[in-house]
Amino acid sequence: MTELAQVAALEGRARVRRNGSWRDLAVGDALLLGDELDLRSKAVCQLGCGGAGRLTLRERARLTLGEDWQLTAGVCSLVAGDAPQRLRAGEVAVDPQPACEVALLHGSSGRLAIEVYVGGAEVRGAGAQVALSPGQGLEAKRGRLGQVRAARSPKWLRAARLPEGRVVFEEPCRSLRRGAYVVLLGHPTPEGLVSTPKPTAPRERAVSLGQGKRQGLFRAPSGARIHVQLTLESDQPVTVQLESPDRARAWRGVVPGKAGLNTIDLALSELRPKAGAELQGGEVLDFLSIQAGLPGQAHPLTLEYVRVYQPR
Repeated sequence: MTELAQVAALEGRARVRRNGSWRDLAVGDALLLGDELDLRSKAVCQLGCGGAGRLTLRERARLTLGEDWQLTAGVCSLVAGDAPQRLRAGEVAVDPQPACEVALLHGSSGRLAIEVYVGGAEVRGAGAQVALSPGQGLEAKRGRLGQVRAARSPKWLRAARLPEGRVVFEEPCRSLRRGAYVVLLGHPTPEGLVSTPKPTAPRERAVSLGQGKRQGLFRAPSGARIHVQLTLESDQPVTVQLESPDRARAWRGVVPGKAGLNTIDLALSELRPKAGAELQGGEVLDFLSIQAGLPGQAHPLTLEYVRVYQPR
């Protein structure tokens, strides 16, 4: 029979049913038409599929490989290759474009969430069809499609994109949805940083993480990098800027951004001074500002995660 996919990576236990019999999955196993996959608790399984695509299953996922790939439980995320596979969940069908990044998540009360991070996908439900663009998502129940909304990035997706290294500073940005301009202030509870409005700032423009205190957010070690995850509603340049606690000195970098989920990873030494000297190791830094769009033409963004780290 024709091989449809291969197990590229596996954490925890998973099994496959073929011709009525179950057996444990292992890395390197070929998967065939009609195979049914079942993941145990906390297992994560990545499949290599057609056209250099990859599909990841988690959260007790169950997937049947037919002409369409049917997800009946759990979560799957697809980074589509040149010939993406149609995905189904009940009465809902998802047709990803080549190079699309999309996730299907079974939730409570029979709800299904569909999130598109890169590229686009056609979603078909009961008597309806919706084209999702990068950074968009929707929910469906019993085949009925809900309203298009901003895509949501689950914790596991953000974590999977994080670089390894010694963490100097990080902020998961749980409350920063769709780019409300805020200043983050130190909080004495385990919540860490919490947001408070910046009164003089325009709405939905940029995000600024800062304490406004002498110790700043962190002291930059030599060779450190900054990693930012954010979602844009359209193609826009992204400006990343760090300042000294007294705001007398600032260093910034500008990178191109695409509609959808973006990952930016810059060496602090790549940030150019607005005035004065280059950024040196040991510098105390504060007020990390992130903005989409050119100065004076800023656009909404959703900040997902920030990490400053020293690579291993």
